[in-house]
Amino acid sequence: RAAPAPLPTSSEHAHSAKLEWAEPCGQGAHILGYKVQYGLDPDDPSTLETVTVISHHPSLEITNLRPNSIYYFRVSAMNEVGESEWTPWSSGVATKAVPPEVPARPWAAEALPRELLVRWEPPFAGGFPIKRYDIRVSQDPEMREAVVLGGNEAKAADCTLCLRDLAPNTAYYLQVRAESDIGPSPWSEISSLSTSTTTPEACERVHVVKNEVRSIVLEWRGPERHGPP
Repeated sequence: RAAPAPLPTSSEHAHSAKLEWAEPCGQGAHILGYKVQYGLDPDDPSTLETVTVISHHPSLEITNLRPNSIYYFRVSAMNEVGESEWTPWSSGVATKAVPPEVPARPWAAEALPRELLVRWEPPFAGGFPIKRYDIRVSQDPEMREAVVLGGNEAKAADCTLCLRDLAPNTAYYLQVRAESDIGPSPWSEISSLSTSTTTPEACERVHVVKNEVRSIVLEWRGPERHGPP
């Protein structure tokens, strides 16, 4: 049971790698299949995965890999007598680098009458540092006429943003996206966050419309309610 020839490998995808190898001599018995072992660190058995392939075709596509990661592979052949020795480990095969994954919805860490402290969790970015986060804000649930607030590298680690000068007791709709050197992620799902209620504003334009001996009639312009009447 000779071992298969060393692995030529290729990876043009972020989550998979295609392996091909030369079929070994079965020493008088048909090759029944192969075992493929792979992982990020050949010296750490706890990180290795093993796949058994019942096929005489000397190729396999390994899926569910991490993007922007270097994997190592080796193969052994099986016949009715047993298993061959493992091939040497392949050279490192890098999966394709991709932008960060979609962030989870942002949430309100604190809601004041005119401020929202918004937080979010950093998404998986394939090993690349996240350079910035952008926040998209709208008062429309369909995100029409949304305003994009661009972040910067200095604030990227905070995963927070304080929105100020907002209207009290008002719903705002927000999305977040992350950006690395590879590019921006898709926008997150939409969150609906509301500012809290507050006391009314001062009345305006108070004036006397009728002044009699025992009574006075006043009129004024009512303030914005910013909450229940």
